[in-house]
Amino acid sequence: MAALRKNMQSFRKLNNICTSYCRTSIARHLKTIFSKGDPLEYFLRGDVETILRRITGFDPERTFFHHKVKYANRPTYKVLTDEELQQEYQKGEEIKERRLQMPPFMNCREEPDTIIADDPDIAPAIDSNYVFVDISEDYERIKGYSLRPVVIRHENGQLKPADWHTFDRVSQIYFPVPGREVYPPKMFEEDNLEPLLKEENYLYILERACVQFEPDSSDFIRVTHRIYEHIAAHHCFDCLRSTRFFGPMAFYFAWINKIEPLLAEMIGRDLLVDAIDLINLKRIIHNQSIKEGDILKIIKDYYLEDSNKHHIEVLRDALNDLEKRLEAKMQKKQESC
Repeated sequence: MAALRKNMQSFRKLNNICTSYCRTSIARHLKTIFSKGDPLEYFLRGDVETILRRITGFDPERTFFHHKVKYANRPTYKVLTDEELQQEYQKGEEIKERRLQMPPFMNCREEPDTIIADDPDIAPAIDSNYVFVDISEDYERIKGYSLRPVVIRHENGQLKPADWHTFDRVSQIYFPVPGREVYPPKMFEEDNLEPLLKEENYLYILERACVQFEPDSSDFIRVTHRIYEHIAAHHCFDCLRSTRFFGPMAFYFAWINKIEPLLAEMIGRDLLVDAIDLINLKRIIHNQSIKEGDILKIIKDYYLEDSNKHHIEVLRDALNDLEKRLEAKMQKKQESC
């Protein structure tokens, strides 16, 4: 009891320290903006967001897609005035914005290693680690899941911020996020993830990962990057188009300098404006100047000067097919004249 009493006293004295620490959950998002080589700095830029939203596109059947359920709701029909109809349109736009809200592309959060207090005198009285979490509700400085101070009194007497695994688990126990589980589902383990990828359940896995993990969680980053690479290997980029994950996927390939497969897919679908946007996205991320001029010339210049040599073949084939299609159109146009 003496050890527990001292733990609680230390916990109360650490009010300011914990406030400073718990804000690192926000600070880790904010400070990365000023960290050299962090993708969040570029992801939050206005011009980058504009490009990502533009190449995502909008297909109502995909954006408003509902997963199959056992018992579907019956459709309802309403008689509306013009004003009420406009309100419904506005609600639809709000739903569209929520559905297309992209999860941020971030570096993995660092494990905290700060020693808040060291009391070796109480170590003999501690036979296990004690976890302390602030569970107050009407607390102004605590506005969300990631802001709650969670600390651990270790058996050696040291008081440290909780590791992220403990932090997520304890926070979910006291303040559960709807749809999130205390322990990550087995589907995200590598052995179980591979069969799901073979079935091309990309969108379901990505949506499930967004619910279960924070965007800077190592598990979220591992799962999403694994899916993006699988999509590129099987040329299934279109399955994420008009969803909120297409933009982060394009950003990922631009960040790692591997846009050629996606660029070739855009050229193959005659999405040449999107292809130019993707090239510009890569140049913005890598601090290169953006070129203007003829669309076809910009693509060819990228192929000759800036393309990743490890993935150049797929881009070469796409350009050859594009030139053949353009020649066929010109020939057909001449014959019609």
